Amino acid sequence: MRPGESSGRRAGVRRRVGALLAAAGLAAAEGFAAAPALSLHGDVRSLLAGLHDYPNPRLGWEGEDGASCETVLRLIGEARLREDVALELHGGQRVRFETLEGERAGRIGWDGLRSPAGRYRATDEDGVWAEHEDGSAEWFLDRLALKVALPRADLAVGRQAVNFNQAWFWNPLDVFAPFGALQFDRDYKPGVDAARLDVPLGPLAGASLVGALGRETESADVSWAGSALLARAYATWRAWDWAAQGGKICGGHMAGGSAVGELGPLAVRAEAAHFAPEETGGLSAIGLTEHAEVVLGAGRRFADAWDVEAEYFFNGAGAGTAAHLDEALPRVAAGTARQMGRHFLGAALRREFHPRWKGSLVWILSGTDGSSILQPGIAYSAAAGADVLLGALVGLGAGPDGTTVKTEFGAYPDIVYLELKLYF
Repeated sequence: MRPGESSGRRAGVRRRVGALLAAAGLAAAEGFAAAPALSLHGDVRSLLAGLHDYPNPRLGWEGEDGASCETVLRLIGEARLREDVALELHGGQRVRFETLEGERAGRIGWDGLRSPAGRYRATDEDGVWAEHEDGSAEWFLDRLALKVALPRADLAVGRQAVNFNQAWFWNPLDVFAPFGALQFDRDYKPGVDAARLDVPLGPLAGASLVGALGRETESADVSWAGSALLARAYATWRAWDWAAQGGKICGGHMAGGSAVGELGPLAVRAEAAHFAPEETGGLSAIGLTEHAEVVLGAGRRFADAWDVEAEYFFNGAGAGTAAHLDEALPRVAAGTARQMGRHFLGAALRREFHPRWKGSLVWILSGTDGSSILQPGIAYSAAAGADVLLGALVGLGAGPDGTTVKTEFGAYPDIVYLELKLYF
């Protein structure tokens, strides 16, 4: 291959995909102008976070404190172009300022505060139009999907949210931009570039087929190795919701299932998946091997507004002992492992103190190294369409020793955050 041929081919692929998205956007604008059924709304979210970190030369930061402020304006448009055709468009602007430098930039967002979607996107996630050493401004396109109601199925093509989660903290079956275990803001999920066909098989059953364009890393070309093709079937039987799915995902194959129901006063959920990476794939370089993930959880809501959730997570992609956490770190950084350790317990306690005030406390314990993390939070509904969230993430455990991670949550930075959300 001649020098520059690979980068030229990559640029060509992205130009073609970008042209398709632009054409869809033009059709959206024309559809909005002509469609009688049009919905326009959106939100503004501003997140201010402060970080106290620990030195970790292996990951490229020295342990100094930092702060970040990110404001996002999202516009949401939904138009019914015909009785059986609808268009969904979510896009906006993001402005970010940080005191963090070099490879540590974006570190605050990396720690469970966002759902990364770049792996299953054919084009770059956003477009930076202004950049400074302390911040940037960029536009983004979270969703652009055409939805068609067929005689016996529903078809959606384009950038869309694909949500397969059943559990609370960890979701082995949710492979498309899953929420992190510590992600406090879960009312919006970014889209991935996919085609989805949903077929009802009765009033309480159905099947879905999802094909998503993907890349093994966010900087790579779209490829079959990085893409996904999944089939999913679901049904309600004896008051329990059952689901099974399997197929190809980025770097390999997966199969799994879930069950959600009630046992006495408890809401119970179970989810399990088996992952088989391709031996010749790029993920083999970070030590990802065939493994299983299992989640068992239960919850109960009490009459006095207390809500309790608990989960156990077996993470086959993690390290079995604290001495091998460093080996699992690259898999977490690449997004192919959810945690560094093998066994975890998570618990969440929430209470509505007043129609405007809600409090929460999340605690996650690593059974591999004994470290844990606390996440207290308070949510205040200031007015209709205006919410304020205040919280923190506090890691408990031994911090990194030079280039060695001694405990998982001891390596996490301490974070304090304040988020303001306005809906219109």
